[in-house]
Parts: sequence; C-alpha cells; structure tokens
Amino acid sequence: MSAIRVAFKFIDDRNAKPPPVYQTVGGHIIWGIEVEDIRRKARYVAQGNRKEHPKTLTYASVVSRESVRTAMALAALNDLEMKLADIKNAYLTAPCQEKICIRVGTEFGEDSGKLAIIVRTLYGLTSSGASLRNNLVDCMS
Repeated sequence: MSAIRVAFKFIDDRNAKPPPVYQTVGGHIIWGIEVEDIRRKARYVAQGNRKEHPKTLTYASVVSRESVRTAMALAALNDLEMKLADIKNAYLTAPCQEKICIRVGTEFGEDSGKLAIIVRTLYGLTSSGASLRNNLVDCMS
C-alpha cells in the first residue's frame, strides 16, 4: 500500500469539502501477486469514466505492434543497437494534470474517510497516458 500512497495528498480534516475546481471520482484497489518473486501488489484504479473529460488532454497515442517490428527489422538490417526499458509503476512516476480528488475508503486504514487530492496519474483516468508521455518527454529532453 505504500506505493499507492504516493499518488495522493491527504487532507487531514475528514469533513473537508473538495476545492472548487476539483472533480470527485470513486475508485477501487486491485490486488495481485507477482509470480516471479511471490510479492503482493496493489493498484488503485480511479473511475475516470464518471467525470468530465478535459478538452485539451485526453488520450495518448500508442505505437502499433507492426511499427515496432518494422523498427526492429530496420535496426537489425542496418546493424544498429537498440535500447529498451521497462518503467516500474509507470503511472505513479508522472504528475496528474487534472484536478481530481477522492474520498478514500477503509482500505487506507487510519486515513479512511479523508479527502485525498490525486497528485500522480492513476489507472482509469483518461489523461494518464498523455501525462506519462509528457513526463517522459520532459525527462528525456
């Protein structure tokens, strides 16, 4: 659960109302077990389908499998070196560009019932892919 907590900024007052420009969404936790090392993993998934979508940032483009295969074939034919990476907890690395908050449930223990502002991108938000992409561009440039 500690990895999930970085995505939220908790407001201590349990009776706090959401800031005026913020939308409130629900969500749920998906629990899983990583087979390689038998470790437990939890992901918070926001119900992004229940909010107004931003007009300027919505979805990030996705490269097709054929494009990746073509690039790999061209690299092999031209004797070029390719570098690959896997970003662990990718969405939790990018800042959330939307104004969204949630009222957390009992799964958050002592913080149950508190209002939390989402500060990192989460699964389920329509802008998460675009936010991750923008964050990667900023890191690489």
